[in-house]
Amino acid sequence: MPHELIVALGDRHYRVERPFGSWPQNTGFVTDVTVDGRGHVFVMLRHDPLVHPADPRVIELDPEGRYIAGWGGEAIADSHMLTATPSGHLIAVDRDMHEVIWFTTAGERVGQLGTRGRPFSPFNHPTDVSVAPWGDIYVSDGYGAALVHRFSPNGQHVQSWGGQGSQDGEFVWPHSLWTFADGRTAPGTASRSSTGRASTSTPGTTSTSRWASGATARAAPTSPTWCRA
Repeated sequence: MPHELIVALGDRHYRVERPFGSWPQNTGFVTDVTVDGRGHVFVMLRHDPLVHPADPRVIELDPEGRYIAGWGGEAIADSHMLTATPSGHLIAVDRDMHEVIWFTTAGERVGQLGTRGRPFSPFNHPTDVSVAPWGDIYVSDGYGAALVHRFSPNGQHVQSWGGQGSQDGEFVWPHSLWTFADGRTAPGTASRSSTGRASTSTPGTTSTSRWASGATARAAPTSPTWCRA
C-alpha cells in the first residue's frame, strides 16, 4: 500500500482500509454503514424498488469484512439510513415508504413508526431517527415535509416543528439528527447547493443556536422499549 490514510475521531485514530468487505452480486449501492456491539458491520444498500429486484437491503459482515448474511429485500423498499443500537437492534429508515423500522440483527421486524406507504401518517419521506438519552424519539422528515417529529418512548406522537425556510426553527431538507444528554436536539439540513446547516433546540423546540457547514451530522440512537422483541 503506497499511502496510509489515518483519520481521527476524538482521541481515537483509525486506519482507512479500502476496499473493505464483499458480498454476493447485488443491484444496490451503499447508502449507509453501521457497526454493532460485536463489531459486525451492517451495510445498507439502496435500490429503486420499482425497477430493481428484491435483493437484500442489509448486508452483515464480520469484523474482518467476511460475508455473513443479507436480508431486507421484501421488508425495505427505499433504504436511507441504518443505525445499530446498544440493545442489539437495527433501525432502518425506509424513505419512500414513509416508515422508520426496528429490526433484529437477523432481519426480524419488531417495531415501527409511521404507516407504511401512506404519506403524512405522519412522515413524508423521512431521513433519519434519533432516540434521545431521555427516551424520546426524534425523526427528521426530510424530503417532503421539512419537519422534525418528536415521539414519546412508547411511540406516541408528541409534537412536530419546522417548515420550509432558512430562518431559526425552519429547514430546507432536514437530513440527520443528533440528540445530546443536556437536552438539546440538533437537526442537520442539506440542499442542492451541497451546503448544510445544523441548529440546536431544547425538547420544547426553542432554537438555541445554528451554524452552517458543508456536511451534515449523524445520530447514534438507542432502541425504544416499545418495540423490543
